[in-house]
Amino acid sequence: MSFATDWTLAEAQYQYDNLVIRTQCVNANDTLACLRNVSVADLQRVNINTPAPGATNPPLYMYAPLLDGDLVPDYTYRMFQQGRFSRV
Repeated sequence: MSFATDWTLAEAQYQYDNLVIRTQCVNANDTLACLRNVSVADLQRVNINTPAPGATNPPLYMYAPLLDGDLVPDYTYRMFQQGRFSRV
């Protein structure tokens, strides 16, 4: 069994910030609107794994669950141990 790293919004912010920089949306008034106008090909080209703050190596994959208190209310390991998951 394996679970991805769970991030808080603050911990994951570097991923968004780095993508905004690499897409040259950093100076846009609305960075999300700017990202929405970047072509899929360009997004794929610049969407590379970058180390987390304080880390030296990039992760195997960048995106993981975000602890939002709603869809992902708690750490996945803890929810699994407590039986708080969908049985399909």
